[in-house]
Amino acid sequence: MQSATLWGMQNRVFMDSHTRTNSGFTLIEMAIVLVIIGLIAGGVIMGENLISSASSKQVASKLKHYEGAVMQFRSRYGALPGDMRNATEYWGEATSPYNTPIPTTAQANACAAVTSTSELTCNGDNDGQIEVASFQTSGSHAEKFHAWKHLANAGLITGVYTGTSMPGNVNDAEPGLNVPMGPEENSGYAFEYVAAGDSGYFNIAHGNVILFGLNTATGTTIGPVFAPKTLWQMDRKLDDGNPATGMVRTQPATNTCTTTTSPATAEYVRSMEEIRQAGDGCAVVYVLPNTR
Repeated sequence: MQSATLWGMQNRVFMDSHTRTNSGFTLIEMAIVLVIIGLIAGGVIMGENLISSASSKQVASKLKHYEGAVMQFRSRYGALPGDMRNATEYWGEATSPYNTPIPTTAQANACAAVTSTSELTCNGDNDGQIEVASFQTSGSHAEKFHAWKHLANAGLITGVYTGTSMPGNVNDAEPGLNVPMGPEENSGYAFEYVAAGDSGYFNIAHGNVILFGLNTATGTTIGPVFAPKTLWQMDRKLDDGNPATGMVRTQPATNTCTTTTSPATAEYVRSMEEIRQAGDGCAVVYVLPNTR
């Protein structure tokens, strides 16, 4: 009787082992595997969120720093960087002769075309706009690039900037060369003057702004770099949480950053499905207050 019982136990062990071999993992083992996969996926998502959060905090800090530098510059020199009419009196002329303070069109264009990593610079037209053109020079994009040079010359920011666009086109920015680099790969900051009706922006007046985003094929630093939720959180912390108003704004991009292109009703996309579809769909448009 005892041997029969022993044989039955051995048989059950054999059958259990055989069943386990044929069926693969047991339910407990499958559950453990699923838990591990979930932990790994959660860790990856958490890591991405932490990186995104750190990046947005660094960008927010830099934007506030650059805003402060612009305000200090205006207080010290009575003009905005890049737009300053007598900059060459402080730091020398990038070209000579240069008919200061109001050059001819040819002289202004010639100055705007000179790449220099020294303090030598060009004058702006002092109209309160850090714009793509200076004076009557439709081909000159000196102000938006010389603005960074002026700030560096004044010791208000770090870096060495060429003061000119890159070869691609007149708006061609290259982070680290003519505009400051950002924390994301191929990202940077750029000055711009945005009037109501300007293409690519909400149809309201912005004035002087600092753009932050990825460098695009057209050379502007306005390529999308943040997920809508990330920029929304930055906007809420620094401003009003609205993508079309206040200091922190973005470009209207339906379903990729904002819910609509209308400044009156636009919001950041925030539902899970919208965020999944959007990805990193937002660039930053930071309005410089009291400089319009």
